[in-house]
Amino acid sequence: MIVISNQESEKQMDQLSSVLAKTKPNLFADVQESRVGETLAAVAFLSVFLLLELPFEQVDGNPVPAVIFGGRPSLFHAFVLLLNGTFASGLIAPFLRQQYPRISQCCRHIAVLFMVTAVAIFLGLAMVDLLPLLPVSAVVA
Repeated sequence: MIVISNQESEKQMDQLSSVLAKTKPNLFADVQESRVGETLAAVAFLSVFLLLELPFEQVDGNPVPAVIFGGRPSLFHAFVLLLNGTFASGLIAPFLRQQYPRISQCCRHIAVLFMVTAVAIFLGLAMVDLLPLLPVSAVVA
């Protein structure tokens, strides 16, 4: 039977805790970076569900929301693909952060780029649809 004295046990515990303190990853170091990806993934996810609530019309056999994308199925498909890319990139980034930080950063940048492009398409089409509703004096000025 092996007997370890109390002093030896305490010494071993101190050594173990110092080793663990050095190797323990800082889980909160990249909190803000991971929140960007998670936030973009959540916004893309909610945007797709909001799209499903819009009234659809058939354009060349494809369902297209009649409100903003009416008569523009290619822009609607681009918008949906951009939301899908945003969701995938934003969701992958936090999982890769510990082992592959550069790839995680690249995924976050791709998610931001896709979301900015999707918002640009949406706002561009919204402005095209709203421009005829403005009074003529507001459009000229």
